[in-house]
Amino acid sequence: MKIFERFPFLLGLLGVLFILLSFMVKSPNSPYNQELAVMGSVAAAVYWLTIVWQVRADARKHQVRNFRWLIIAVVIPFAGALLYQIMFQRYLPEEVRETTAAKEIAA
Repeated sequence: MKIFERFPFLLGLLGVLFILLSFMVKSPNSPYNQELAVMGSVAAAVYWLTIVWQVRADARKHQVRNFRWLIIAVVIPFAGALLYQIMFQRYLPEEVRETTAAKEIAA
């Protein structure tokens, strides 16, 4: 699945992992590890901003369809961005896939 090759997806996964680990590795004075929670939150925020930027760029190309995704990604921050990344890979138009594949081969 091509989605696992993308850096933003791995960044989002890392953010979720850090947040979950923050509750497993507890501090003596707190019910969770604050450092891990902050690292996870920062990683999730960077992931969200990256996906919103990508949706915004794609919305200019495909007008109405991706404008809906932009609203979803902004209203439901992390889950909307993850849902967009999973769903957009499935419904990506063929000409965009070919252009993206050609750019990846050239790089």
